[in-house]
Amino acid sequence: MSLSDKFIKRPVLTTVCSILIVLMGIIAIPTLPIENLPNIAPPLIQVTANYGGANSLVTEQAVTNPIEQQINGVPGAAYISSTSSNTGQSIIQVYFDEDTDINIDQVNVQNRVSLAMPQLPQQVSATGVSVMQNTPSILLAYQVTSAQGQFDAPYINGLIYEQLYYQLERVPGVAQVNLLGGSNPAFWLFVDPNKLTANQLTADQIVSAVKSQNSIAIGGLVGGPPAGGDQLFAYPILVADNGNLMSVEQLNDLIVGKSPQGNLLRLRDVGQATYGFNTFAQQAVSFDGYPSITVAVFQTPESNALDVSEAVVAVMNQFSQAVPPGITVTQIYNIGQFIQSAVSGVTDALGLAIVLVLVILFLFLQNWRATVVPSLAIPISLIGTFAFIKAFGFSINQLTLLGLVLATGLVVDDAIVVIEAVSKNLESGMSPRKAAMECMGELIGALIATSLVLMAVFVPVAFYPGGIGIIYKQFALTIAFSIAISTFNALTFSPMMSALILKSEQPPKPKGWGWTIGGVVVGLAFGRFSAASFGVGAYVFGVVLFGIAGSRLALIFGNRSGVGTAQRELCPC
Repeated sequence: MSLSDKFIKRPVLTTVCSILIVLMGIIAIPTLPIENLPNIAPPLIQVTANYGGANSLVTEQAVTNPIEQQINGVPGAAYISSTSSNTGQSIIQVYFDEDTDINIDQVNVQNRVSLAMPQLPQQVSATGVSVMQNTPSILLAYQVTSAQGQFDAPYINGLIYEQLYYQLERVPGVAQVNLLGGSNPAFWLFVDPNKLTANQLTADQIVSAVKSQNSIAIGGLVGGPPAGGDQLFAYPILVADNGNLMSVEQLNDLIVGKSPQGNLLRLRDVGQATYGFNTFAQQAVSFDGYPSITVAVFQTPESNALDVSEAVVAVMNQFSQAVPPGITVTQIYNIGQFIQSAVSGVTDALGLAIVLVLVILFLFLQNWRATVVPSLAIPISLIGTFAFIKAFGFSINQLTLLGLVLATGLVVDDAIVVIEAVSKNLESGMSPRKAAMECMGELIGALIATSLVLMAVFVPVAFYPGGIGIIYKQFALTIAFSIAISTFNALTFSPMMSALILKSEQPPKPKGWGWTIGGVVVGLAFGRFSAASFGVGAYVFGVVLFGIAGSRLALIFGNRSGVGTAQRELCPC
């Protein structure tokens, strides 16, 4: 008794096992991230701090060095690079080994940065130090500009921050939103030194006046506790704008001191307030020369590029409909479209491979019953492979799909061997069940050995070091997974199906319109999967070729039989 005998005798159990394999693959497919190629970039955590007014040397000494000293030695870090700009911005990038978890890496870096916070200048601590996951490539980019230059850059920048920036950051899968040519909105106070000198004021006094008069004020309650008496209601005292200065006009009306004559001095008397950017280190213009800001969106490493792209496009469409007339929103870059085209192309290749494999199987087996058995091995093996892709943390990309394309021809080999062995036993007069059980006792070792040899060709590629190994690991293991499932299928499902549907008598010759219609359907499937490469003519070619072949199957099979007969007659034995 062989291992396959139990599955042959229990077709319901065998069918349930195959259905479970398919269901696990179907459940895994929607949860898999979709990308162009496997991510070979090492996990990257970026630390950003701003020291306004400092040059690159001061920023390096006061901000970058203390943070680097604490981050140095963080577990899993491969190397660290840092940049200190002349505008006071410090950017530290920490690259980790490929086998580390980027979420754990971020937590470790965040803990090290918190140790460096007491050593940083108060101005840097007040503005905060960000620790974020970073990806090297942009997912989407939009240009927001003025159609005829009627809006300046600060207005466009403020509009983006008010109606778009935080909405994009809330999209699932978005790691970071960068504004190229823009920054956080800010009020700028420009003072005239001559007027300050004439009024015996200093810049520090202006700053102190802003701090003292631009703070959150709490009005309290009238009639509230601990007041007693017959007061029935408590009335809150509302402070306009909570005491904050919210506009350019309020800042210009800010009292900054007294003149030598004793008159009140407002900011407008010694300077002016303007609305603009937090930093003017970079500015951008459109091709027409008008102010513009580019919104660049980065995705998280484990997200689905197509889903994130669609969600971002939806948010951008809402934003473009809500902007004032004269503001144009243009998509200038979308890697999601390229990924979708690439995945669609490989999917078409996979479908075409399945069609051709089925046609070749039927052409050489010359029996639709025998063709059904290896044909079912294709979807079971390929769909079930996605469950292993999910379990190993892979993604749907060009290489995993290419592995499935190549595996399409490999997963039917074992089933064909089973079919031929069962057919041979049927010709000797055995019943279908006995024929299947008899042949599986001889084939188990051969099927397992053949599969192990095929897997031994691809599995070692997965252990190749470096970026090349990361790329081809998913390709090689995808093929190995499909071969493993096809082997299990050949030991269980294929012999069970052979025992159920194969007959000892020869099938009738294929005649009638049914075969012609079947050929036309196959031709339409051929055209569907090859039209992207060969155009609409692929439909015509497929329908004509396979339609004629379907109507002449009896002649085609007869010619092949005649060739085989002639060869046997010429054989001297």
